[in-house]
Amino acid sequence: MLKRLSITNYALISALDIEFPDGLIIITGETGAGKSILLGAISLLLGKRADASIFNDSERNCVVEGEFTATDGTEIILRRVITPAGRSRSFLNDEPVTLAGLTEISSQIIDIHEQHSHLMIRNADFRMNVVDHYADNGGLLAEYRAIHGECEKLAADIESLRRKIAAADADAEYREFQLSRLTEAALVPGELEELESEQKVLAHAEEIRSGVSEAYALLDDEDGSVVARVKEAASKV
Repeated sequence: MLKRLSITNYALISALDIEFPDGLIIITGETGAGKSILLGAISLLLGKRADASIFNDSERNCVVEGEFTATDGTEIILRRVITPAGRSRSFLNDEPVTLAGLTEISSQIIDIHEQHSHLMIRNADFRMNVVDHYADNGGLLAEYRAIHGECEKLAADIESLRRKIAAADADAEYREFQLSRLTEAALVPGELEELESEQKVLAHAEEIRSGVSEAYALLDDEDGSVVARVKEAASKV
């Protein structure tokens, strides 16, 4: 319930502070009396975008503050401040909040009904909340939410275990593949060292072949002493 509305520097309003009594309140007046200005100011608390036309005085901030009483008796104060430069700040019970945060809270306690506008009654969650409220389902709803939360946690745990099992199966399949390849290779003790030695020889095969060819050419050459040619040929291999 709206208890108080304070408006500063909005449209035709320089400063206005209204306190509302309990119960149904009806504001009437001729066209142009300013009823829509009050709704426009309240819409700023709902996150409506503001432009330069809202300022009564372009040198001062526009401030709209509403004090509400929730159904549980909690007092809620919403305030929005818009500077002439276009910056906007929002507050909930004098604590800064984002505009999205202000909108989320205000949309739960304010509903402006206009022709062709969106009404909260069209919102399925709102309708369900109304039904739960009148059916006094608070305790049952809390129990359901607790059980539902536990079910979601268990479902997440199951999915995590499924992923771990799939990963373990893939790892086991890879290890079985490695084992089968090793079994097919039929390795014997010392074979690895022999293969490594052979690999080293093969890796230098071209170098060895080139060295042997050079050594053969030196030995086949008739120039120079035999001893010198043998020593040089030996250095090539």
